[in-house]
Amino acid sequence: MKYWSLLLFFLWTFTRIMAQEREWEIMQEEQSGVEEGQDIEGDMENLEYWRQKKISINKIDLSDLSLFPFISSYQAEQFIIYRRLLGNFIDVIELQAIPGWDEITIRKFIPFITIADITFSKDQFLKSFREGSHQFIWRSSIKEGSGILGKYQYKTPHFQGGMQFDKDAGEKIWQGNKGISFLSGQVSIHRLGSIRQFIMGDFTINMAQGLLLGLGRTTRKSGMPMMIKRQQPFLTPFRSTDENRFFRGAGIWLTKSRWEFGGFYSKNKLDGNIKSDSVFGDYISSFQTSGIHISEAELMDKNSLELNSVGFMAGYSFSRFKIGIHGVKHIFSLPIFRSAELYNKYAIQGKDCHGIGAKVEASIKNMHLFGEAAKDKEGQLAVLAGMLMAVDRRLDVSLLARSIAKEYRSFWASAFTEATEPIDEKGLYIGLSFKPFGGVQLDAYVDWYRSKWVKYQVNAPISGLDQLIMFQCKPDRKTVFYIRYKQEVKTAGAGGDQQAIQQVGESLAAGVRIHLERKLTDTWTWRNRVEWAKQLSVTGVQTRGSIIYSEWFWKDFQKPFSLNTRIMFCETDDYTSRLYAYEQDVKFYGLISAFYGKFLRAYINMNIDIGSNLALQIKLSQNLPLASKTTALRLQMIWKR
Repeated sequence: MKYWSLLLFFLWTFTRIMAQEREWEIMQEEQSGVEEGQDIEGDMENLEYWRQKKISINKIDLSDLSLFPFISSYQAEQFIIYRRLLGNFIDVIELQAIPGWDEITIRKFIPFITIADITFSKDQFLKSFREGSHQFIWRSSIKEGSGILGKYQYKTPHFQGGMQFDKDAGEKIWQGNKGISFLSGQVSIHRLGSIRQFIMGDFTINMAQGLLLGLGRTTRKSGMPMMIKRQQPFLTPFRSTDENRFFRGAGIWLTKSRWEFGGFYSKNKLDGNIKSDSVFGDYISSFQTSGIHISEAELMDKNSLELNSVGFMAGYSFSRFKIGIHGVKHIFSLPIFRSAELYNKYAIQGKDCHGIGAKVEASIKNMHLFGEAAKDKEGQLAVLAGMLMAVDRRLDVSLLARSIAKEYRSFWASAFTEATEPIDEKGLYIGLSFKPFGGVQLDAYVDWYRSKWVKYQVNAPISGLDQLIMFQCKPDRKTVFYIRYKQEVKTAGAGGDQQAIQQVGESLAAGVRIHLERKLTDTWTWRNRVEWAKQLSVTGVQTRGSIIYSEWFWKDFQKPFSLNTRIMFCETDDYTSRLYAYEQDVKFYGLISAFYGKFLRAYINMNIDIGSNLALQIKLSQNLPLASKTTALRLQMIWKR
């Protein structure tokens, strides 16, 4: 029987009944909305681990609180200040007394926490090492040449080790002299004495607000206007499938009293396009970041560039004030020379780049202030400063300003900017979250930005105005309704970036989303969404798009299986009017997808618990009209003990 006929049978069976999604899965959707589709499997796995093992709220610190995407920086700071002033929590009910903490945040946090104390002694470390948890994940699909993921983790509150193997669809497992398609691993010690984190193997580094260096989960504009501060830990194990953006070596993060120190060394290989001429010899003209190695050219680019990196950070905390410095240096085995287009004039060139930065944070009454300043190799400056303020229990306000020189460049930097990288931008962001009374919330932001130099596909400086307003209503604990309007007007080009003369003007992108979710019973939840988008190009061409879907979740904790299913209709004029939606998938693999064209899409996810240690997840999806390339069956097995 064809996969699509199986799918239609399941949909016919279940469309008359509705489903429930657990709270922590909703958090993942919110996080993915912030991350704009980035690979966040590691964050999802952390949430699942602490949901099962619990974390003590009397030992948790700011870096631990950053694991929870629904806790804002202001809320995290107020949590630490409250505990410092009043001592350890006696009951979780005390969370209600923390300034800025509301009922929704507390309900989301409770499943992960415990009041029980945790002793970080040598004996406790050895005991936890013996009683750690194992997890093995295998993911693939029933199709010739399909992708494969294998991941093993051993984890305790103080130690973890893991290894993962990944092969993309169409790749060979063994790629000749390039070796295995992708293999990654690390061991780490966590919170043992003064050691906050020590890692050998693959890891990511995050410095302050990311102007100098920032890997992993970042912060972007979203429907959560108070989530503007980057609050990732300095050093974290790498558990993603991104084959390029990570460090390989050793890193350490130490804390002692009010001091913290960190450092790392890495020697890794990246994918780069090698070219050669009589003047420069061999050099890298561009980086390849897809991680896909199928064609001969892609295999030649694989691991063609060696990257040596070293960095440090140091900080000191006063009672409500923090300062710190940080620096990084990268050395490439081959020089970097970009193509001669105007937008590449200030790109990183040569065999090395480095920079140094400083950060500051302060909590003053109902305000939390933060900022970072960084200088690159050429002495060019980038500055970012922000504020989070609770005006009262009903109104929160956020503010973020940035000023980044057009010549400023830092390798693997990622901050709160309009562009993907923090380059050539001045901007001001203002957000607010207003809760006039129980169950009603109004979120909004406006962001002005401009640049001085040309950009890819736009032969002129860019300016823009981005706005969002969202009204949300929760009349009871079983119902969520919101309507969101987003509009952005910015400079754009027509005719392609290669043309000497390009028409430049303003483009418009606008969209409306209406979302309704209802928990019908203890086991069933129903979710519906309608969304429209409009694009108006520089030349006056207007394109439109829309999606509508209905989704059902079922979960009975007394049953060994659960499921969710969606039917969605999409119609857009072309790719420019595409729409994005979070799509459920096998566990730890939810993602944001772009939809365009005209089709009906349906899928079903099923989770089957086989005993207490083994789970099988299946996703079957199909686009209509029928086409063989749109049929997908993904399988995942999770074993844990």
